[in-house]
Amino acid sequence: MAISSLAAVFAGAMDRLGPFERAPRIAVAVSGGADSLALLLLAADWARARGGSVLALTVDHRLRPEAAAEARQVAAWAAARGIAHQVLTLPTPPDGTGGVQAAARAARYQALAAACAEAEILHLLLGHHRDDQAETLLLRLHRGSGPSGLSGMAPGHYQAGVRLLRPLLAVPKATLLAECRAAGLVPLDDPSNAKTDFTRVRLRQAMAAAADLFPPVRLAETADRMAVVRAAADRAADRWLTRAVTVLPPGLIHFPIAALTGADPETLRAALGRLAAFAGGSDYPPRGEALAGLATRLREGEVLTLGGLLWLPRRGTVWVGREAAVQAPALDLPSGQVSSRWDGRFRAIAPSEGWQIAALGAERGARLRRTPGFRRPETRLAADLARAPAAILAGITVFQRLDGPALVPHLSEMPGDAPRLLAAPRRPLTAEGERGS
Repeated sequence: MAISSLAAVFAGAMDRLGPFERAPRIAVAVSGGADSLALLLLAADWARARGGSVLALTVDHRLRPEAAAEARQVAAWAAARGIAHQVLTLPTPPDGTGGVQAAARAARYQALAAACAEAEILHLLLGHHRDDQAETLLLRLHRGSGPSGLSGMAPGHYQAGVRLLRPLLAVPKATLLAECRAAGLVPLDDPSNAKTDFTRVRLRQAMAAAADLFPPVRLAETADRMAVVRAAADRAADRWLTRAVTVLPPGLIHFPIAALTGADPETLRAALGRLAAFAGGSDYPPRGEALAGLATRLREGEVLTLGGLLWLPRRGTVWVGREAAVQAPALDLPSGQVSSRWDGRFRAIAPSEGWQIAALGAERGARLRRTPGFRRPETRLAADLARAPAAILAGITVFQRLDGPALVPHLSEMPGDAPRLLAAPRRPLTAEGERGS
């Protein structure tokens, strides 16, 4: 791909990822590598041509002593081109539990999303390219992923309040490196990209050593074809979720066991995975192997814990609620402003001080069952709460004062200064909701 045509390829990709504002404001994640630097140059020219602006964001994970100096170098490159830049230094290095790369990625996206929210920017561009897509396909094959995973990285999706956009997925890394060199930039190189204890790095090296066996262009084309399969699976899962699942405001979720019979196994796996991410406050569903037998085990009446959730079949209904052991502690609500996200699922706004958002808990749940509203339910929420198993009821979301009773949103009689509950899942329940957010 000639450098002269790269801007046109980028503009076409952005057109497909739109719409954008009349004067688009976008953020770009910039590590200093060739892919993100080329992306920054392309995005800056694209935004300026439309009367918009770009904010470059560099995350210092504090994992390497050189990272701070590298962030300053990126800032200097951006300043020389009149591009606003911000360094996001993590307060503590990512915890390596479950893998350093995974922990760093999660912390990085959290910091980037927070910076976008503060700057009131909806669109965050990421520099993943065609070679990355090929690696991702091989990595997911290695993990035994199904059609959803083998579709690779999506060009765009909504996550944690921001649209993550990847306009370079059709562009090879060599073209991006040439773009940087033409602009007089020598990209930075992260030494972790050569550490062979990471599976992705070993796959990258294997691809390079046998380029004729693993051509990135063919692997990326396969991911594109699997994305068509994934889109059909997403639509089927969305239909199942919208028809079967009931979601009520305090976090009460249930569906009929009968809905698990007759549905395609892949559809059920995709749907239950999305439900797990939505209800568990996670960015991603559990791994495929964990979901594979979930529907069968629920049909057989087995009580399960998965994705930080309790899955409890009872009298023809599967109830889904937060597992007590992993639920977030009570959160003090600021006065007059939207709170931080609680338990990965909710935010709240309180007109006055002294309020908290919390889980109901078993003891207060038992008392709630004895109130007149439960004995004579007048609303759908009250009726469902009345028949919910005690373990599910204990996990619903309430407001409380330190010296007062728990108030169930949309059920309890609320005082004038009571907080308002705002749904804020990290992942929407349906794929259509994710695309449309």
